[in-house]
Amino acid sequence: MHRLALTTQKPVDYEQSLLTANLKKKRGYSPSEKPLNSHSKNLPHAQSGTAMPFTQAVYPSAASKDSHVQLAKKALGTNISSGVEKGVNTHKRTKMSTRHKCAKKIDLAIVLDASASIGEENFKLAKDLTRTLLRQFEISKDEVLISLVSYSQHIDVAPKFDDYYNETQLERALDRHFYESSSTSTGRALKMVTNDLFGVKGGARIGHRDVRKVVVIVTDGFSTTGVEFLKDKVRMMRDQGIEVFVIGITRRINEEELLALSSAPVKNHLFRINDSQDVNKIIESITNQLCK
Repeated sequence: MHRLALTTQKPVDYEQSLLTANLKKKRGYSPSEKPLNSHSKNLPHAQSGTAMPFTQAVYPSAASKDSHVQLAKKALGTNISSGVEKGVNTHKRTKMSTRHKCAKKIDLAIVLDASASIGEENFKLAKDLTRTLLRQFEISKDEVLISLVSYSQHIDVAPKFDDYYNETQLERALDRHFYESSSTSTGRALKMVTNDLFGVKGGARIGHRDVRKVVVIVTDGFSTTGVEFLKDKVRMMRDQGIEVFVIGITRRINEEELLALSSAPVKNHLFRINDSQDVNKIIESITNQLCK
């Protein structure tokens, strides 16, 4: 297995210049934030197992920023002024129901935010979700190819699409992805995924019109450079026909950025984790859409 050269690339100067200003904009951000599975006296609890995907496609559109935020507030049940969401439940690991593995032709990149605002326990939850997701697919050079990416200040791509055709090898590679707990280089990660991973050096099946190109990104939406910097990167992904599913994680999320990242219709591509039941429902929704 080979890691792409960008694994150890330093952030560009422009992102470094915006680091301090944007970290201050992370509402209530703290590296010591309690994980999603923590109890809190201040957090009301919703009924168990209620997934909260968005309910309307809004990107791209001429709607104002305020309308995006109001849509997110309505869909997520969020107290936007305080940055605390309703319905955060205790995480308990559960099993997915038995089903046949998906054998469609898909190049699937799973991208995990490993920055400080995620928190180590939530990063572990994201890896558990990834492990369950990849088990839903028939992995082979002729069917589903999977690449794993984690990012913070640096970007780690391991494996590329053509490194492994085996579920066990992929799970071992996932275990080697670590929680960096630094800045959030979402823009650089998306650029690398678009230009390199879904290119020749990334092992993607270029020129195969019957191969679906998919990215699943797990993040809180608080990139170092902010949502405006991401929009060009997102446009590049769409221009290349890459479909993006977004899974919001942690108790605080940036609704505007998650909306910008997700493909349309948003109701099918943007989800929020509240507990392990939601994880299973989200995975089932994604696999059903990709494998129908």
